[in-house]
Amino acid sequence: VLIPRDETELLVTRAIEIIRKEDFKDVLDIGTGSGCIACTIAKQTDAVVLGVDISSDALRIALDNVTKLGINNRAVFRKSDLYSSVRDEEKFDMIISNPPYIPYGTELSAEVMHEPAQALFAEENGLAIYRRIIEDASKYLKPNGYIMFELGIDEAQSVAGMLEKEFQDIVIEKDLAGIDRVIYARLATV
Repeated sequence: VLIPRDETELLVTRAIEIIRKEDFKDVLDIGTGSGCIACTIAKQTDAVVLGVDISSDALRIALDNVTKLGINNRAVFRKSDLYSSVRDEEKFDMIISNPPYIPYGTELSAEVMHEPAQALFAEENGLAIYRRIIEDASKYLKPNGYIMFELGIDEAQSVAGMLEKEFQDIVIEKDLAGIDRVIYARLATV
């Protein structure tokens, strides 16, 4: 599984603030990996988090982390390729994801080279997974629900453009290095 990095902390911090402010109860973490996002949200809020991942190995680690943190039934996990195992009747206040976003062919630093490629790389110049998540998000979000992503370098405007069709109040935040790192938006009301 991908080792969580500092960049993800900004995403999780902002998510926790929104969940507490809006009193959200149901969160979907897509591409949960080790479960660090799901577990932190479950531990720090009153929300129940469903973490989904395509990797059985990743899900085993996520389940170990839930047990170690004592948050069974607060963070739960399911094998799923994005929404494939999410039931139509399941609705969430927030969808959050730190998806694979590195374009194929990008040279990586030595510290990242040992990470699983499935957790790092995405087609469409790094944008494919964002697109797939956004395309079906409204089907699984409650009214006024939020969607949140960690961003790759120079991806903010492209992802914002994808969100504009069905989302409003789009916010992009920079990390400590001044890089656009987090984007979130609220499902537009009809």
